Amino acid sequence: TRWRVVRSGDHVELHFEERDRSTLVRTPEGLRSPARGRFSVDPGTGRITALELRVRVRDGRSSRPMFYWMLVDFACDARLDVWVPVRMLERHYRNRDRAAHSGESGEATYENYRRFEGTGRLLQ
Repeated sequence: TRWRVVRSGDHVELHFEERDRSTLVRTPEGLRSPARGRFSVDPGTGRITALELRVRVRDGRSSRPMFYWMLVDFACDARLDVWVPVRMLERHYRNRDRAAHSGESGEATYENYRRFEGTGRLLQ
C-alpha cells in the first residue's frame, strides 16, 4: 500500500492506494479489488473526522467494472464522549464518465448512540 500525506488547513489527510496482493476488498470469487481513499485526521488529537473509500471491482458477469465510492463523516457524541460515524454517503455505478448521473446512491445518518453494559458471573 502506498501512503501520501496532504496537509489541508487544520487537518491532515492520509491518502492511500493499495498496490500489492493484500487488499481490503475481494469479490465473491476471491479476486482482488484494490482500494484507494483518504482519512481526514485532526493532527492535535489523532481523531479521524472523515473516511473516503473508492473501489473498482471486476466481475465475470460484465465486461465493464463496477465503481464503488463511500464517504463517512465522524463527530463526537456528547453523551458518550466518543467519536462515532454520523453520516455515510455511498454510490456505485458502471460508467465512470457519467458517475454523477448513473448508478445507485444512498445516504445514511446515525444518531442516538447508547452505551450497553452488562454483568455476569462465572459458574464452575
